[in-house]
Amino acid sequence: MHPYRRILHPTDLSPHCQPAFVHALRLALSNQGNLEILYCSTESGDPPFDRFPRVRQKLIRWGVLPEGASKQEVVDLGVHVRKQVVWGDPTREIANESFERDSDLLVMASHARGGWRRLLSESVSTNALQQARIPGLLLPRDEAGFVNQHTGEFQLDRVLIPVAPQPESWSALVAATRMVASLKPGSGILLQIYVGQSHDFPGGRCPEAPPGWVWEQKVVAGQPVAELMKFAEEWRPQLAVMASQGQDSWRDRWFGSTLEQLLGKLHCPILVVPPQPADV
Repeated sequence: MHPYRRILHPTDLSPHCQPAFVHALRLALSNQGNLEILYCSTESGDPPFDRFPRVRQKLIRWGVLPEGASKQEVVDLGVHVRKQVVWGDPTREIANESFERDSDLLVMASHARGGWRRLLSESVSTNALQQARIPGLLLPRDEAGFVNQHTGEFQLDRVLIPVAPQPESWSALVAATRMVASLKPGSGILLQIYVGQSHDFPGGRCPEAPPGWVWEQKVVAGQPVAELMKFAEEWRPQLAVMASQGQDSWRDRWFGSTLEQLLGKLHCPILVVPPQPADV
């Protein structure tokens, strides 16, 4: 299972993006990968490089590098950092940059808009994911996620994968195992949950679980969004993984897709996966 190694982190340089940044950095550090930090501006002016998150300082604070470490010492860790400023529509520029850099994962903050607010101001993060067609780790606003921004340590032993007949779930199952393989967090549970009747469970083969990890299944009855929120409140996953086909009806556009309804309500990051077979 190939880990995520080409990480693209779009940011608006606000404090709300800090949790997404530390997740992107942790992934790049774990896999000696490439980390591109991308800022898109719709206004002319000097590039605000002085406001970009500081990779060396964060690695020093985590105890990975000594005080006074040089840029070369970051490279010696195997982490290659690129800071980029582009001008234009954020959704389009994020997608274009992911194509040009052959990124295999987006990591970004999401404001978790829903309902009428979402209609007035479309979510850049979810729109960018639909255009980029690569997995994206979304960090809802005010959620710290599974990486401690002060120490760089992470806790990941419960991964929730909601499944349904449509969209197909194979890509989400692969992405879940790929994320675990990327971070190598020890033992844990990869839990498929289906809202419906047991005999309708969209079963099938699962990717081989990483060492120390097991696949489990659970079926609950009721309304999908409400039941998933209820179960997540009890089980407390540190990560949810979902395949998405985007908004495919007027009802989705008005109320938000299932994904956008759940974003920020599961109280954990969501790894969103295009509904085509992932590269393994």
